Amino acid sequence: MPRVRLKDIAEKTNMSIYTVSSALSGRGQISQSKREEVRRVAAEMGYQPNIAGRLLHVRENRDMGLLLLGSSDELRRNVGFADFNLRFMQLCKEAGIRHRTEWFSPQEHPKDLPGLLTEGLVGGVIIAGEPYGAVRQHLAGPNILPYVRLDGNDGHCVCFDWESALAQAVSRLAQLGHSRIALLNGFETYQIYQDARRGYLHGLAAAGLPAEKELYWAPGTEVMLTERVRHGMAYLFDRNNELPTAVLASGGLLAKSVVSWLQQNNLQVPGNVSVVAFGSANWEAQNFIPTLSAVEYDYELAASECVKLLGKLMGNDSRDAPDRISIALDKYLIFRESTAPPPQSIGTVRRTPR
Repeated sequence: MPRVRLKDIAEKTNMSIYTVSSALSGRGQISQSKREEVRRVAAEMGYQPNIAGRLLHVRENRDMGLLLLGSSDELRRNVGFADFNLRFMQLCKEAGIRHRTEWFSPQEHPKDLPGLLTEGLVGGVIIAGEPYGAVRQHLAGPNILPYVRLDGNDGHCVCFDWESALAQAVSRLAQLGHSRIALLNGFETYQIYQDARRGYLHGLAAAGLPAEKELYWAPGTEVMLTERVRHGMAYLFDRNNELPTAVLASGGLLAKSVVSWLQQNNLQVPGNVSVVAFGSANWEAQNFIPTLSAVEYDYELAASECVKLLGKLMGNDSRDAPDRISIALDKYLIFRESTAPPPQSIGTVRRTPR
């Protein structure tokens, strides 16, 4: 007979997995009536708590988990997650720690919880990606499982300093002579894109450049990459006033698509428009023609810092663990073939009708 899961009880009671988990564990702020109903249904269905979950209470569990949150499209776009996962597995192997990796889409399953957070299979988990729905609610409640978030804004986090990195990228472009610098940003629900916008605005202010509305675009909802490029670049370049001479693009894949869009519209990179990616991996920026200037994201370093911090939270020295580790990205800003000084006559840079 198949083992009864939390998901089965949730479907039977028409409650979220988070509520069911809280009712059975005695944690969380739920009513007594719901708690009793969940336990009654669980008993009727023959539910047995996961053995690994019980062991978590009686012995130290050194196993580590990596939870990748996001839609399948997001994971395909974020090529750096592969570097992060490989380094995570390598570090665990070197330390003699068993590990598990799970992909879960909270957007597609907002009422469900991933197994790494509920099944007691690991003693701590690293979370990469943005939590939604039941996952966010679970992380905000009483939680016996230590966790570290990558680029989060709450709890224990390992974060890259996107704000200062974008400010420096704008400063470097201004030093080359660019005065019309555009930002094609990501969905601002994510903390990194909020930080990127602030850094972009700070960089413009420090360089004495105005923050013009027509030089900034971000999607209002989560959309496919091709739609971001079509809508965003049309907004930035389909106008009669002066066009941008430089574009900052969120991610290596987006930056490559920006280069293609510019070339298809008779604008040369970097002859007419310079392109700088932010958030790309080193190998991703170098394996393209032209090679991409980039604020590079060191995913291997991020994995090392996450494992180190999680190890402290899971060990005896958890009181000494910092809430936040911030990694400066300024030293990872590298200019390559996609960036050059602006054209001599900025006013003549126009998109040629195709």
